[in-house]
Amino acid sequence: MVAVQALPRDGIRFDATKNQRQCHHKLLSQDAVSRPITPDVIDRWPSCLQIAPTKPVVGLRSHREFSRAAYAVAHMRQVTMGPQIVEYLQRIDATLEPFGGRFLVHGGDMDVVENEWPGHLIVIEFPDRAHAWGWYDSSAYREILALRTDNSHADVIIADGVQHPHKATDVLE
Repeated sequence: MVAVQALPRDGIRFDATKNQRQCHHKLLSQDAVSRPITPDVIDRWPSCLQIAPTKPVVGLRSHREFSRAAYAVAHMRQVTMGPQIVEYLQRIDATLEPFGGRFLVHGGDMDVVENEWPGHLIVIEFPDRAHAWGWYDSSAYREILALRTDNSHADVIIADGVQHPHKATDVLE
């Protein structure tokens, strides 16, 4: 079985501890499995590579962990509206599409129930962390990123969603 390891900002790579791995579709060389995986490549993965290892491997994550949704979350503390922000908003949707990104929260009204929350909240959902990082590091998004960062102050993270069913006590394990 092939294990998958998260390498932030590089996408997903396979951990090929031997020079070759055999699957029922084809023989995979270390060279072939060490390249970053992009959304178009993920769609062509042989099904045998999409099966999680039967035993947990320290430092490695199974495919099941990567199949959960991931989120790009921004706390937009301050935004200076102007032509650059308008252009950013006009272009961002096209950068999300190839990576399966979609807005769940985009500004709008909110009720602050504890402490303070200056600004707005943005939440973009992706199929998994690889797609989220693929979008963030894509040349299309990098072309427009400065339009936002030069005209706003924000905290931005990429976070994994939970695997369902999920209970609050699952984080204690």
